[in-house]
Amino acid sequence: MWNKARTKGNRNGVVFPCNHFKREAAKDGLTIVDAENVLRCGTVREPEWENGSWRYQVETPRIRVVIVLGSEEEMTLITIMRLK
Repeated sequence: MWNKARTKGNRNGVVFPCNHFKREAAKDGLTIVDAENVLRCGTVREPEWENGSWRYQVETPRIRVVIVLGSEEEMTLITIMRLK
């Protein structure tokens, strides 16, 4: 379920869902596919500096995903949540 390597079109990249992301996804009944849909179609908010890295919030009207970009090819999924 938590496949780390993802390929989209002709762009390769690695997505690392951290343990907190996995716990929050399970708690809210969300999946990695939900996160992909938010990242594909959501709105990116201004980044916030936290714990030594820039964190980006990407959201749709129903779901928010927080990510950290490690490089052009690496992304860590920090958390996911349903919005009320």
